Amino acid sequence: MKVIAAYNIFNGLELFHKSVEYTRPYVDEVVFIYQTISYRGNANPNVTDHIQKYPDIKAFEFKPDLAFNPKDNELNKQNMMINICRDRGASHMILMDCDHIYEPDKFKAAIDKSKQYDVTFTGMLTYYKYPTWQLDPPENYYMPFLIKLYPSTQFMKLHNYPVLVDPTLRVNTCGNYYVFPMDEFLLHHYSMVRADINEKFQNSPSKPYEYWKQNGYVDEWFNYDLKLNPGVKYFSGRKIKLVDNYFDI
Repeated sequence: MKVIAAYNIFNGLELFHKSVEYTRPYVDEVVFIYQTISYRGNANPNVTDHIQKYPDIKAFEFKPDLAFNPKDNELNKQNMMINICRDRGASHMILMDCDHIYEPDKFKAAIDKSKQYDVTFTGMLTYYKYPTWQLDPPENYYMPFLIKLYPSTQFMKLHNYPVLVDPTLRVNTCGNYYVFPMDEFLLHHYSMVRADINEKFQNSPSKPYEYWKQNGYVDEWFNYDLKLNPGVKYFSGRKIKLVDNYFDI
């Protein structure tokens, strides 16, 4: 068994190094699949500076085809990640974003348990604006954790998937799966903890920046008042609760 953690890299780089720090000890190899141009055609030349801090980790560049819509480019990149992991001898992969951190004290046990399944999934704790602002209640969808790589495995836009995940994160080889209960293992998702939130919204593959701005999600991030705590519109009205800064972000 060889487990590779494959990082999908463009922005969120202020979180990237912490994520690598907490992932690397538990996998056989880490690879970076990066891009300097977003799915929406915006440049981020700083990506390579961050990657070069890890000369021993293999990095591969993805160049989006801007004739495709952003979600199709996202799917193509993730399938490129599968192919790279498979070519490097991986039996399993973990798909990582720069803002993902798994619970380190439970990581190895989660991998060991996952070996018997095609795919395992985790729930997540999501953070908004600060690493101490956690959404409450947790979001009601999942992230794939360990994915077994068959010759035919690929991400596809599948309907009637057994678990609620992002449409670009559904693999076609998901016959035998397991969903970790939140008290067993979960993902800490620093989704909206950003030095520059505009950069995140401007490069979102799901909607253009104008959508986020016109619907008030950008201003909400800047102006959210924890004393009033009215519920975050972006996250379907979930409240914020204060927690520890678990990973010293």
